Amino acid sequence: MMYVKVEMLMATTATNDHKSSMRAAAKKFTKNEKSIEVSISKKNDRKITVTFSMKTTAQYKVVDSIASEFSDYLYDYEDIAISF
Repeated sequence: MMYVKVEMLMATTATNDHKSSMRAAAKKFTKNEKSIEVSISKKNDRKITVTFSMKTTAQYKVVDSIASEFSDYLYDYEDIAISF
């Protein structure tokens, strides 16, 4: 099992709709929905973060699909960072 963190900087203030979209995108990669945690930064209300667990896989094999999935769900973002 490995843990993934996706941070996105939204073009506008992050909303509950953004949180729902982050959760929906994370569900595509995890079998344990309880592992999904979504938060909006208190220091920067445009920054939204999700963490979740997924099957251990070579990072280079999944990073592009993770980026693509999240950008499809949250099209109004300015930047994305993915860490394992």
